[in-house]
Amino acid sequence: GGVMTITDETQSTSPGTGALVVEGGLGVGKDTSIGGDLIVEGTAESNSIDTGSVVAYGGLGVAGQAYIGGDTVLEQNLDVYYGLNVGLTTTLGRQVTVLDTTQATSSTQGAV
Repeated sequence: GGVMTITDETQSTSPGTGALVVEGGLGVGKDTSIGGDLIVEGTAESNSIDTGSVVAYGGLGVAGQAYIGGDTVLEQNLDVYYGLNVGLTTTLGRQVTVLDTTQATSSTQGAV
């Protein structure tokens, strides 16, 4: 095999449009680089690390903001390095440890 180049610049707006349309599945054996947006139209719900419309067996790095429109389930720790803003009622099932020792000076100031 050699390099295949497609010079057609047709933009894809659905799974059946674009410069290259593949009717069946697609297997890629090496890294893939996508120069534009990646839109996945699958609707599979996720209830484990092996299910869902997108499954990644390695880590996931996101440089910009991430928006999650449904529930989020974490099976292990959540590390937050800066602020954490919670807009609604929050339930914590176990102990909460606060490392800041700032004394309260009013009802809106202090460690907790």
